[in-house]
Amino acid sequence: MRKQYSNFTLRSEFEYPVFVSLKSLRPQMLKQNKLPNKDKVSGFIKKSKTGTFLELPDSVANRMIEKWTKESHNEDEHLYNEETWFAETWDGALKFTFRRCKWSSSSSSINNFHQSKWEIEDFSISSSFSIEKKVSKAGFDLDNAVNWFGIDGSLSGFREINSEQMSESEMFSDLEFENQKFSLTVVTGFSKKITEISYEKNLLTTLIVDFEREQTRNFILELSSQIRNLLQIITNQRIGINRFTLGVEKIGKPISVNGGVIGYEQDDRRENWFISGTFLPKEEKLTNREIRYSAVKKDFQTILKSWFACTKIQVLAENYLHSSFYEVPVGTTLVMLISGIDTFFAGEKSANSKTELSAKGKLQQLIKLTPGWEKFFGYSYQAEMEEFSSFLIDNRVYRTHGTKRKRVVYVERELVLPVQKLSKILRRFILSQIDINF
Repeated sequence: MRKQYSNFTLRSEFEYPVFVSLKSLRPQMLKQNKLPNKDKVSGFIKKSKTGTFLELPDSVANRMIEKWTKESHNEDEHLYNEETWFAETWDGALKFTFRRCKWSSSSSSINNFHQSKWEIEDFSISSSFSIEKKVSKAGFDLDNAVNWFGIDGSLSGFREINSEQMSESEMFSDLEFENQKFSLTVVTGFSKKITEISYEKNLLTTLIVDFEREQTRNFILELSSQIRNLLQIITNQRIGINRFTLGVEKIGKPISVNGGVIGYEQDDRRENWFISGTFLPKEEKLTNREIRYSAVKKDFQTILKSWFACTKIQVLAENYLHSSFYEVPVGTTLVMLISGIDTFFAGEKSANSKTELSAKGKLQQLIKLTPGWEKFFGYSYQAEMEEFSSFLIDNRVYRTHGTKRKRVVYVERELVLPVQKLSKILRRFILSQIDINF
């Protein structure tokens, strides 16, 4: 059974012998959807947990290295392909578009065949060569979100995605991010994967974005990051995107029989996009039931609009997620959280003064603007809050400037509980800013 481009995710591992064209394809070749025999070379594409690499004859690298070394470059610069490369498997079933390939090394094998190794940082797999620079539609398959949107949320009627029977879905329209309008459809269901020896069904959640105007890949990547960040803030669990599907399936030429049209060819312009550096957490069931989708469903349109409209909240949330989710040292977490709060309230002045609030004043303002902040402290919550904020600021100053103050602690584990409390307060504040209170 031939492999389909849609079978792969960012976690997939594979290895294929391929034919590669190092030149731009002429319109005729694109129309025929095949590589020209004249300009193609043999190679291997290998994707594993360490990255995706393309192995080519060393002569390819030698020509490029010779030209590159004659030019002026900084020490930390790397050699990349100058134009888009195209490849296909030997049977032609899978088409690859390599946009960004970094030369990694050159070596010789045991039979003295010299080859160069290129790390692929940006590429697509499709059924036809992908040359579109902008697209009007994108799909994101989410990790660890099925339980929130599906089984334990409002979208609970799981059906097969892309089957004749409609999957469960909800659409949110009239959204806007960075002055670009779009709609967002949440689809829950299961995908089907069939091989020669197995049949597999997987529950999944897919977000489908339809843009009013065509968008670049960079914009789509930033939008996907903001959607993922929002879901992580709400669920307080790691959520990744394991597949990016770009483009649309169009109606092609009419199919005629005896002078009558009986149907149309399918012109599949979709691509499975792979981009390096994408956050992929461990696959796990979402266990946090603090905020269910069913509880925010009727307000989710407003929540989305509030989130996309407020850049300051997005930046503050990124500080929270980077420090709280990505396993950085507790001292670094403290510095990042306080820095994010300082940036959020930049320019804020105290009520009786024209001077900007101090870092401690900004921290206390955030705490007091957080719904139910008193519950994070004891009976004397005002005094405890002031002592708490002084403790955090003193230790932040020590870890950034080395200045020793009264409340400084030198053992990192003594920071764990206070920093955890600050993280909880900060998350509740962020959620309150997008109209989620719990």
